[in-house]
Amino acid sequence: MKYALLTLLLLFGCSDASDIHRGGNGAVEKSLLGNYCAPGCIWSSYAVSTGVQKLTHYCDGQGCHCVEDGDIYMSCSLDNTSPQEEENVQHSAWSNEYNSIKGNKIADEAYYEASRRGTYGYCYNAVADAVERITGRFLWGSHAYQAADQFAASSHFYEVYSYNIRSLPAGAIVVWGKGSSKSGHISVALGNGQEASDHITTQMTYHYGGAPSRVFYPK
Repeated sequence: MKYALLTLLLLFGCSDASDIHRGGNGAVEKSLLGNYCAPGCIWSSYAVSTGVQKLTHYCDGQGCHCVEDGDIYMSCSLDNTSPQEEENVQHSAWSNEYNSIKGNKIADEAYYEASRRGTYGYCYNAVADAVERITGRFLWGSHAYQAADQFAASSHFYEVYSYNIRSLPAGAIVVWGKGSSKSGHISVALGNGQEASDHITTQMTYHYGGAPSRVFYPK
Protein backbone atom coordinates (compact mmCIF):
# COMPACT_ATOMS: atom_id res chain seq x y z
CA MET A 1 0.00 0.00 0.00
CA LYS A 2 2.90 2.35 0.89
CA TYR A 3 4.59 1.85 -2.49
CA ALA A 4 1.32 2.20 -4.37
CA LEU A 5 0.72 5.58 -2.73
CA LEU A 6 4.25 6.76 -3.55
CA THR A 7 3.83 5.75 -7.19
CA LEU A 8 0.55 7.62 -7.39
CA LEU A 9 2.14 10.79 -6.00
CA LEU A 10 5.00 10.63 -8.49
CA LEU A 11 2.61 10.21 -11.39
CA PHE A 12 1.02 13.54 -10.55
CA GLY A 13 4.41 15.22 -10.31
CA CYS A 14 4.94 18.40 -8.34
CA SER A 15 1.51 19.92 -8.59
CA ASP A 16 0.92 22.12 -5.59
CA ALA A 17 -2.46 22.10 -3.91
CA SER A 18 -2.96 25.80 -4.49
CA ASP A 19 -1.49 28.52 -6.68
CA ILE A 20 1.36 30.15 -4.75
CA HIS A 21 0.71 33.52 -6.45
CA ARG A 22 4.20 34.95 -6.26
CA GLY A 23 4.58 38.55 -7.34
CA GLY A 24 7.42 39.53 -9.70
CA ASN A 25 9.52 42.66 -9.47
CA GLY A 26 9.39 43.25 -13.23
CA ALA A 27 13.07 44.22 -13.44
CA VAL A 28 14.47 43.85 -16.95
CA GLU A 29 18.01 44.75 -17.95
CA LYS A 30 18.95 46.07 -21.38
CA SER A 31 19.95 43.07 -23.46
CA LEU A 32 22.77 42.70 -25.93
CA LEU A 33 20.83 40.02 -27.81
CA GLY A 34 20.38 40.87 -31.47
CA ASN A 35 23.02 43.62 -31.30
CA TYR A 36 26.12 43.89 -33.47
CA CYS A 37 29.06 41.73 -32.40
CA ALA A 38 31.18 41.72 -35.60
CA PRO A 39 30.72 42.95 -39.20
CA GLY A 40 27.42 41.45 -40.43
CA CYS A 41 26.97 39.47 -37.22
CA ILE A 42 24.73 39.59 -34.13
CA TRP A 43 24.57 38.09 -30.65
CA SER A 44 22.15 35.14 -30.61
CA SER A 45 20.86 33.08 -27.69
CA TYR A 46 18.75 30.95 -30.03
CA ALA A 47 21.91 29.59 -31.66
CA VAL A 48 23.02 28.31 -28.23
CA SER A 49 19.67 27.07 -26.89
CA THR A 50 19.10 24.97 -30.03
CA GLY A 51 22.57 23.43 -29.78
CA VAL A 52 23.75 24.81 -33.12
CA GLN A 53 26.53 26.87 -31.52
CA LYS A 54 28.43 26.50 -28.25
CA LEU A 55 28.05 28.94 -25.38
CA THR A 56 30.89 31.47 -25.51
CA HIS A 57 29.44 34.50 -23.71
CA TYR A 58 26.54 35.57 -21.54
CA CYS A 59 24.37 38.36 -22.92
CA ASP A 60 22.71 39.76 -19.80
CA GLY A 61 21.92 36.42 -18.26
CA GLN A 62 21.43 34.31 -21.39
CA GLY A 63 24.02 32.12 -23.06
CA CYS A 64 24.85 33.57 -26.47
CA HIS A 65 27.14 33.24 -29.48
CA CYS A 66 28.17 35.63 -32.25
CA VAL A 67 26.64 34.43 -35.55
CA GLU A 68 25.98 35.82 -39.00
CA ASP A 69 22.84 37.93 -39.16
CA GLY A 70 20.13 35.60 -40.50
CA ASP A 71 22.21 32.39 -40.29
CA ILE A 72 22.78 30.83 -36.87
CA TYR A 73 24.85 28.06 -38.45
CA MET A 74 27.65 30.47 -39.33
CA SER A 75 29.82 31.49 -36.38
CA CYS A 76 31.59 34.86 -36.47
CA SER A 77 35.00 35.86 -35.18
CA LEU A 78 35.16 38.63 -32.60
CA ASP A 79 38.49 39.88 -33.95
CA ASN A 80 36.87 42.95 -35.48
CA THR A 81 34.56 43.73 -32.58
CA SER A 82 35.04 47.21 -31.18
CA PRO A 83 36.84 47.34 -27.80
CA GLN A 84 33.79 48.89 -26.11
CA GLU A 85 31.42 46.18 -27.36
CA GLU A 86 33.80 43.40 -26.34
CA GLU A 87 34.17 45.01 -22.90
CA ASN A 88 30.38 45.17 -22.51
CA VAL A 89 29.95 41.48 -23.37
CA GLN A 90 32.80 40.33 -21.17
CA HIS A 91 31.44 42.38 -18.28
CA SER A 92 28.06 40.71 -18.83
CA ALA A 93 29.74 37.30 -18.61
CA TRP A 94 31.72 38.29 -15.53
CA SER A 95 28.69 39.68 -13.73
CA ASN A 96 26.87 36.38 -14.23
CA GLU A 97 29.48 34.15 -12.63
CA TYR A 98 28.22 31.67 -10.07
CA ASN A 99 27.76 33.29 -6.66
CA SER A 100 28.88 30.63 -4.18
CA ILE A 101 27.82 32.65 -1.12
CA LYS A 102 24.26 33.06 -2.35
CA GLY A 103 24.28 29.50 -3.68
CA ASN A 104 25.16 28.03 -0.29
CA LYS A 105 22.52 30.16 1.44
CA ILE A 106 19.86 28.90 -0.98
CA ALA A 107 21.03 25.30 -0.56
CA ASP A 108 20.90 25.64 3.25
CA GLU A 109 17.36 26.98 3.11
CA ALA A 110 16.31 24.26 0.66
CA TYR A 111 17.81 21.55 2.89
CA TYR A 112 15.96 22.94 5.91
CA GLU A 113 12.65 23.20 4.03
CA ALA A 114 12.88 19.70 2.55
CA SER A 115 13.87 18.17 5.90
CA ARG A 116 11.01 19.94 7.64
CA ARG A 117 8.39 18.81 5.12
CA GLY A 118 9.39 15.31 4.02
CA THR A 119 6.50 15.16 1.55
CA TYR A 120 5.99 14.35 -2.15
CA GLY A 121 4.08 16.36 -4.74
CA TYR A 122 4.75 19.86 -3.38
CA CYS A 123 8.17 20.57 -4.89
CA TYR A 124 7.35 23.98 -6.34
CA ASN A 125 5.89 25.35 -3.14
CA ALA A 126 8.85 24.10 -1.11
CA VAL A 127 11.50 25.42 -3.49
CA ALA A 128 9.74 28.79 -3.76
CA ASP A 129 9.64 29.15 0.03
CA ALA A 130 13.34 28.29 0.33
CA VAL A 131 14.59 30.45 -2.54
CA GLU A 132 12.47 33.47 -1.73
CA ARG A 133 13.78 33.64 1.83
CA ILE A 134 17.05 34.67 0.16
CA THR A 135 15.89 36.59 -2.92
CA GLY A 136 12.50 38.01 -2.01
CA ARG A 137 9.31 37.00 -3.83
CA PHE A 138 9.21 36.59 -7.58
CA LEU A 139 7.76 33.11 -8.23
CA TRP A 140 4.12 32.36 -9.00
CA GLY A 141 1.97 29.61 -10.49
CA SER A 142 0.87 26.16 -9.41
CA HIS A 143 3.09 23.89 -11.54
CA ALA A 144 6.86 23.42 -11.34
CA TYR A 145 7.56 23.81 -15.08
CA GLN A 146 6.15 27.36 -14.94
CA ALA A 147 9.15 28.48 -12.88
CA ALA A 148 11.71 28.18 -15.69
CA ASP A 149 10.93 31.48 -17.43
CA GLN A 150 10.63 33.23 -14.07
CA PHE A 151 14.13 32.14 -13.05
CA ALA A 152 15.41 33.16 -16.49
CA ALA A 153 14.00 36.66 -15.98
CA SER A 154 15.18 37.01 -12.37
CA SER A 155 18.05 39.34 -11.53
CA HIS A 156 19.21 36.75 -8.95
CA PHE A 157 19.86 33.91 -11.43
CA TYR A 158 21.24 33.21 -14.88
CA GLU A 159 20.64 30.21 -17.12
CA VAL A 160 23.50 27.85 -17.97
CA TYR A 161 23.59 25.65 -21.05
CA SER A 162 26.69 23.57 -20.45
CA TYR A 163 26.64 21.59 -17.21
CA ASN A 164 26.96 18.15 -15.61
CA ILE A 165 23.64 17.59 -13.90
CA ARG A 166 25.20 14.99 -11.60
CA SER A 167 27.59 17.53 -10.06
CA LEU A 168 25.82 20.88 -9.89
CA PRO A 169 27.01 23.52 -7.42
CA ALA A 170 25.07 24.33 -4.27
CA GLY A 171 22.03 26.48 -4.93
CA ALA A 172 21.66 25.61 -8.61
CA ILE A 173 18.02 25.36 -9.64
CA VAL A 174 16.86 22.56 -11.94
CA VAL A 175 13.47 22.93 -13.62
CA TRP A 176 12.09 20.01 -15.62
CA GLY A 177 9.56 20.67 -18.38
CA LYS A 178 6.01 19.40 -18.31
CA GLY A 179 6.29 16.74 -21.00
CA SER A 180 3.64 14.10 -20.46
CA SER A 181 3.42 14.93 -16.75
CA LYS A 182 1.07 17.41 -15.15
CA SER A 183 3.65 19.66 -13.52
CA GLY A 184 7.23 18.69 -14.33
CA HIS A 185 9.61 19.06 -11.40
CA ILE A 186 11.84 21.61 -9.67
CA SER A 187 14.65 21.21 -7.17
CA VAL A 188 17.66 22.90 -5.59
CA ALA A 189 21.07 21.24 -5.90
CA LEU A 190 22.77 20.77 -2.54
CA GLY A 191 26.27 20.57 -4.03
CA ASN A 192 26.87 16.96 -2.99
CA GLY A 193 24.99 15.10 -5.73
CA GLN A 194 21.67 15.47 -3.93
CA GLU A 195 18.66 17.71 -4.55
CA ALA A 196 16.09 19.26 -2.24
CA SER A 197 12.49 20.09 -3.04
CA ASP A 198 9.83 19.06 -0.54
CA HIS A 199 12.11 16.13 0.30
CA ILE A 200 15.79 15.24 -0.17
CA THR A 201 16.96 12.67 -2.69
CA THR A 202 19.68 11.92 -5.24
CA GLN A 203 19.84 14.49 -8.03
CA MET A 204 17.29 13.64 -10.73
CA THR A 205 19.02 13.13 -14.10
CA TYR A 206 15.92 12.53 -16.21
CA HIS A 207 12.20 13.08 -15.74
CA TYR A 208 9.50 10.49 -16.39
CA GLY A 209 7.48 13.12 -18.28
CA GLY A 210 10.12 13.08 -21.00
CA ALA A 211 10.79 16.82 -21.08
CA PRO A 212 14.31 18.30 -20.79
CA SER A 213 15.65 20.33 -17.89
CA ARG A 214 16.76 23.94 -17.59
CA VAL A 215 19.41 24.93 -15.06
CA PHE A 216 19.91 28.28 -13.32
CA TYR A 217 22.84 29.42 -11.18
CA PRO A 218 22.61 32.14 -8.51
CA LYS A 219 24.53 35.31 -9.31
